[in-house]
Amino acid sequence: MVFEQGVKNQDREYWDPSPLELVLLSVSRHWRNVALSAPGLWCEIIVAPQQPLSILRAYLERSSQSKLAINLSQWNQAPNSSLDQQLNIVLAHAHRFCALRARGVGDGPLDAIFARFADVDFSALEHVLVHAQPHVPMDGDDKPKEFSLLLLPARSLRSLSLQNMILSQIPTSLSETGLPRLSSLVLETTSDWLDLTRHMIPYALFRQFLRAAPNLSFLKLCGRVVDFRVEDGVLDAIEIPFLETLVLDSSGSICGPFIDALSAPSLLHLEYPFQALPSDLGVEHEPSPKSRFLDGGIPKYPNVRTLYLHNTVEAELHDAASYTLAFPNVACVDLGGSDVQAFATTLCDSTSEPWKKLERICVRDLRVGSLCKLYAWLEKRAKGDKKIYVTVEGDVGWGYKPGDFEADLEKLLQCQSATVDVRVPGFPSTSS
Repeated sequence: MVFEQGVKNQDREYWDPSPLELVLLSVSRHWRNVALSAPGLWCEIIVAPQQPLSILRAYLERSSQSKLAINLSQWNQAPNSSLDQQLNIVLAHAHRFCALRARGVGDGPLDAIFARFADVDFSALEHVLVHAQPHVPMDGDDKPKEFSLLLLPARSLRSLSLQNMILSQIPTSLSETGLPRLSSLVLETTSDWLDLTRHMIPYALFRQFLRAAPNLSFLKLCGRVVDFRVEDGVLDAIEIPFLETLVLDSSGSICGPFIDALSAPSLLHLEYPFQALPSDLGVEHEPSPKSRFLDGGIPKYPNVRTLYLHNTVEAELHDAASYTLAFPNVACVDLGGSDVQAFATTLCDSTSEPWKKLERICVRDLRVGSLCKLYAWLEKRAKGDKKIYVTVEGDVGWGYKPGDFEADLEKLLQCQSATVDVRVPGFPSTSS
């Protein structure tokens, strides 16, 4: 139905006084009748300070018995009677909740919300997203908000995304039943206070949670959200047999010990970026093995088809050649920062023609010389090889003199063994 598709495409992060479904009611009598007879238009409900109680009741009635997606938004002040009244209305239908999202909610309202959730039937809940505000320690309180796993409907939960929060202890009930349907887990922090106060999720607790979710296929860790530090440098091993996508946006934290401990035989997509180099972050990196993704020279994850790296080679003190050996079957590669020139040089100088199955490569945040090396490698490839699709995007990199970047780019566009797409600010979108 066209109406339902239009409603689904709306941004539901913030309250809107005139969402599409309400606008449809005033177009014509026919459209009004169609909209009122379509429960799917009324299943996404915003709980916000500005939301009239009459609108909440109308949505719940019009949605009939359909599953509901509840969005708690813009509660950044102290909890008040409006929050309590709105929760009274929507929680009467909690057995229909399919998705529950809370974004940018302040500590006070979040405590009030969690308190109300304690004895609620969330048996149909499949997706939970809680993004708390960045934690700022005050009056001796230096611990970020804790998410109680007792709130989780173990049997139905499919995805969990937490930001600026830490996990509580695993309850006995969850240890026994597990999270058999959980396929996606996102844990991230946007606050440096977690780094400074070292209030991260202990690895033992994190490992226990992963073992309770045997069918996890997507895992994203962003920032210093899990404590991977160990005295002897070795973490207890953990296997995630069905993990297909792993995103480690470390932002300067050391994820290496976790990579060493992890076994993920089904891995297809890996992102391992560093937003800045160690010297920029004030982080000291210990010299590490040539590649954490090789085991005795054998690739740990030979099935990876998509690889995203940014400043990774220099930050982890690896050389690019070790990554070409560790991921021999990649089809799509995204490189940024110092990695562009490092990999282009390695590919150009190699005598073994690595990454023979490469189909697409994206390069961003370029540095001087990167495009020249990339061009040299592309020209070196066997003439019978299939053309590679190259995307150049992001800002012009460090150290380029006026005119040099344009000259390097023009040369790359003439390459006969690649189709080049340019998406650089200040330059016209170009495709060779």
